[in-house]
Amino acid sequence: MPLLASVAENLSVLAAAAMLVFFITLRWSPSDTSGRAKLTTGLVFGAAAALVILVPIQGPDGANFDSRAAPILVATFLSGPLAGGVAAAIGALARFQIGDPFQLGGTLSLFLYMAAGVLFRKLWTRGDAGLAGFSALAALGTLCVLPAFFIGRSGDMALGFLPQVLPGLLIGNLIGTSMLGLLLERLSAFALQRRQSRAVLEHASDGILILDEEGCVIDANPAAARMLCQPHGALIGRRLDAALPAGPSEPPSGEPDDPLTQTASLIQADGRRRQLSYTVSPFTVEGRRRSTVIIRDLTEILASREELQRMMGELAAQLQATAKANQSKSQFLANMSHELRTPLNAILGFSDLIRTVGSDSMPREKVDEYLDDIHAAGRVLLGLVDTVMDINRIERGDAILSLEEVNANSLLENLTRILTIEAGRDHVLRFVPHPEPASIRCDPTALTQCVTNLVVNAFKHGGPEVSVALAVDVRDGTVALTVRDDGPGVPEEVLERLGEPFLRGDDARRRSLPGVGLGLAITKRLMEEQGGGLSVGPDDQGGTCATLILTEVETARRDLAAAVASPVTTA
Repeated sequence: MPLLASVAENLSVLAAAAMLVFFITLRWSPSDTSGRAKLTTGLVFGAAAALVILVPIQGPDGANFDSRAAPILVATFLSGPLAGGVAAAIGALARFQIGDPFQLGGTLSLFLYMAAGVLFRKLWTRGDAGLAGFSALAALGTLCVLPAFFIGRSGDMALGFLPQVLPGLLIGNLIGTSMLGLLLERLSAFALQRRQSRAVLEHASDGILILDEEGCVIDANPAAARMLCQPHGALIGRRLDAALPAGPSEPPSGEPDDPLTQTASLIQADGRRRQLSYTVSPFTVEGRRRSTVIIRDLTEILASREELQRMMGELAAQLQATAKANQSKSQFLANMSHELRTPLNAILGFSDLIRTVGSDSMPREKVDEYLDDIHAAGRVLLGLVDTVMDINRIERGDAILSLEEVNANSLLENLTRILTIEAGRDHVLRFVPHPEPASIRCDPTALTQCVTNLVVNAFKHGGPEVSVALAVDVRDGTVALTVRDDGPGVPEEVLERLGEPFLRGDDARRRSLPGVGLGLAITKRLMEEQGGGLSVGPDDQGGTCATLILTEVETARRDLAAAVASPVTTA
């Protein structure tokens, strides 16, 4: 019984030392390379060595031995020479205080154990030692400590004493070292797993809350505190519905594979809104019900989605615009080919006829008629080329306009006389002046071209015997030059796209009309260059009404004078 009690005391001291090291070094393992960990391990195991030296195991033959080897060997093997040296020094002090004739050998034994631990640390390269490793360590320590028995004893006495104590010494070292080493390895593995789990929790990008069975927060990571805009300490102990907007008032009662997912909107202190998604999953640990809450910040994701949708919308619009441009280009090429072919055929046909028959063999009147047709066809070709060059020059920004003050009534009155001659008997053109002079600032040539384009379009698309009226109207500081016709009007789908280059109607009659669809595009751009605008729509009396809008000169002068007279505020 005394033997078992002594063994129990030694093993209890070793277990207590292992648990003490575990709790003290819970944040770092005994194999930690920091000096703090090594020193702590050495102090604790040194104290354990001192205790087991003071309570030795009483052998059946009266010999005393203890398990001092275990703390020295394990401390040295796991934490290195520093920890082993500190432990050996503390144990040596305790052994030296006993003061028997063999104190020198007993004191030296502690440092021999340390040397054995250093040697085994260099030889062992398999990771965790396990039972086999710690048993080998104990055997090596027992072998290395044998020279200590020859200090203070004669050789014959030592040789006679060793057989008595060696079995018990070896067994005690095996049991103590293996038990202490295995216990520390398991505790270290547990501590490592705990630290890793905590590191994952601390460094997770998603917010994580741990709830108890009452739905109160018992743990939270920094990401959760950041997302919920609350200090970490303020979250602990709060119910989920108080910590998280729109959170459930009660923890979910479903199974672990049946989580609850919801979204919430949180307004931050700076007024910005944060969109959150959270999933509550219940689980059970040792009969205790717990729940995890995974919080994800959807703010940037939703913003990215909206930005992506906007970019996709812009891309779709660009693709649609490109498709329209390609369609317009194809239509332009087809129209241009047709428009060029007609006058070219006339030029080639009449010129070939004159060359074949000979001008001397034809009546003079016929030759002059053919020459007039060739000249007219050439002017048509020149007009087509000028039109294409005009739109190209305007789109490049090379159009040079000279703005001056012009009376709108006089400009339209003169233009009406010229266009009436070109209209002939098939069309009616009349002008309705404004009762008072309407002065505008414009480029007279460009504005004349704009009005001419609108009148020609009205004659062309209005059909035979169409009536066109020009008028000047002054309203709200602007001057409107209107061109109204009583023709069939413009289809709604065409009105929405008026002003696009190469635009022509889709019906067969409009496609058969001469022109390449650049008149309104040129008009719109020339009006914009003059600071005005163009609008086209159905007329109240039927037909179509096209309006050129410019600022009245008197209004522009008043605005300029007011701007000059107003005080200028500088920062």
